[in-house]
Amino acid sequence: MKRVTMTHSTSSLPAVPPLKSAFAALALLVAAAAPAMAGPGNLDNPGIAPPQSHFRGRTYSEWSAEWF
Repeated sequence: MKRVTMTHSTSSLPAVPPLKSAFAALALLVAAAAPAMAGPGNLDNPGIAPPQSHFRGRTYSEWSAEWF
């Protein structure tokens, strides 16, 4: 019976061209920086009128009746 020997390469990962690596690094940097550049947003007003308010002259009950 013949003995078969296998050789292994020193690196199991394929070589990545420098341009692809630079593009991937840039994409990760932009993705990480985007939320920081967005600003505080609308923290004080979530866009929901309080229950006792009159939004555009109607109460929640009147808006509900109009919807249905």
